[in-house]
Amino acid sequence: MLRFEWSVRPQGPLPDGVKRYPGHAHPFSEERIRIVNGKLWLRSGGVENIVLEGQEVVVPPRTPHSWWNIGDSEVQAIVEFRPAGEMRSFFETTFGLAQDGKLQKGFETMPGTR
Repeated sequence: MLRFEWSVRPQGPLPDGVKRYPGHAHPFSEERIRIVNGKLWLRSGGVENIVLEGQEVVVPPRTPHSWWNIGDSEVQAIVEFRPAGEMRSFFETTFGLAQDGKLQKGFETMPGTR
């Protein structure tokens, strides 16, 4: 299992295009997102929800999903991947490249995250 704290800065109103965005999926890992503070729009398996403070959602493996901070404050969450598989390596590599300015200009791996 991989577990980490996650925060997403406010992103404003949900753009129309995001509703049609298929998102991403994790082929072997279940993703759990527990909201500690704030509210998050989440589309998982074609179903849209608003996830509030204290709530947890579980995204099964291979399920397309995307999210957006629709609130006025930063979303803070605890995220878990079960099993972890290669997720730790993926995040370390991707965010390391982003910090080094080595990603394509205008490319955000996960919008609003830090």
